[in-house]
Amino acid sequence: MTTTRVPLASLAAALLVSACDAPTQPAGPIPGATPTPAIVSNERVFISDAVVSGCDPTDTIVTTGTIHNLLAITPDANGGMHLVFKFDFTGVKGRSVTTGAEYVSQTVTQVAVYDPTGIGFEQTGTVTFVLSGLGTVPDMVLTSDFHVTIDPNGEVQVSFSHFRSSC
Repeated sequence: MTTTRVPLASLAAALLVSACDAPTQPAGPIPGATPTPAIVSNERVFISDAVVSGCDPTDTIVTTGTIHNLLAITPDANGGMHLVFKFDFTGVKGRSVTTGAEYVSQTVTQVAVYDPTGIGFEQTGTVTFVLSGLGTVPDMVLTSDFHVTIDPNGEVQVSFSHFRSSC
């Protein structure tokens, strides 16, 4: 198994963009065929990142752990593509640099995309990651809003994310 260090702030956008490196469109509808989902990506990514606390902007939370990512693609009878990205943050831990407060995540989230033409798509969404405070420490919510545009050749034309945290 290969692990990669990825900044948490860019994780959602990077996963959405890198999950498919080539066009995955069908040649056309298959009459009478039953759509079957296919797991086309199943990876574990090691993260190590520091984020500003949503509870105290003078504090930094260092997060580490492994995220399990899945991508499933299901073609439909009309030539469209259903994509589901699943992110499992279970077990990711955080520790406050200032106070030593500890956090742990039990978050599993997914993003669904539908490309009705099978030849490129545009998607805007949000991925939310909760760090549960241990003991009396308040929970912290990390949110990444993202946008990605894939052209008919499978090339990324636009990709960005905005990251924020709250208590």
